[in-house]
Amino acid sequence: MKTLNLTYEKLNKLFAYDPDSGSLTWRDRPRSDFRSNAAYAAFSKRFANKAAGCASYRPDHTRKALVVNIEGRTHKAHRIAWVLAHKRPIPDDLVLDHANGNPFDNKLKNLRLCTQSENGRNCKVRKHNISGFKGVSAIPSTGRFTANISNEGKREYIGSFATEEEAQTAYLNRAKEICGEFAKV
Repeated sequence: MKTLNLTYEKLNKLFAYDPDSGSLTWRDRPRSDFRSNAAYAAFSKRFANKAAGCASYRPDHTRKALVVNIEGRTHKAHRIAWVLAHKRPIPDDLVLDHANGNPFDNKLKNLRLCTQSENGRNCKVRKHNISGFKGVSAIPSTGRFTANISNEGKREYIGSFATEEEAQTAYLNRAKEICGEFAKV
C-alpha cells in the first residue's frame, strides 16, 4: 500500500478540513514558507483560503478522485481529509473507502477504513456487464441466468434462475451475507 508520507502537523499547517461538508481548503501560509516574495504573493493570490484540489481522470476521461499537489507530488484529497480528522496516519495494511461510492464526497461520515478486498466489494456494475446486474450472467443456450459472487478470492456459484431479476435477488442476498456493510446493493 502507498502511505501518505505527510504528517498530521504538516497537513494541518497546509489545509483546513470541514468533516461535515468534506471540503479541503488551503490555509494562508507565512512568508517564511516560500523562497521569494514573488512565490509567496503568487500562492496567496491563487490558493490561500480557496478550495484545494482538482479532479484526476482515467484514460477514458471519467473522473477518478479529487487530488492535491504538495511539494511536486500528487496526493488523494480523501486521504488528507482522513488524516486531518483522525490526527494519525492511515495504517499501511488498510485503504480508504467511500461508503456511498462517490469518490468526490469526502465528508468524514462517508470515509471508512477497510482492507483492499472489502473495498473491491463496494464497486458498481462494470460498463461491460451485459445483464445490467452485478453478479448476473446470461446463458444463451438455455435462456437462463446464473448468479456468481467472489468470496475469499474464489468464484462462488449461487444458482441458475429463470429471470435476471431472480438471479439478482439471489446475488444481493448472498452479497449481504458475505460482504456485510460493504455489499453494493
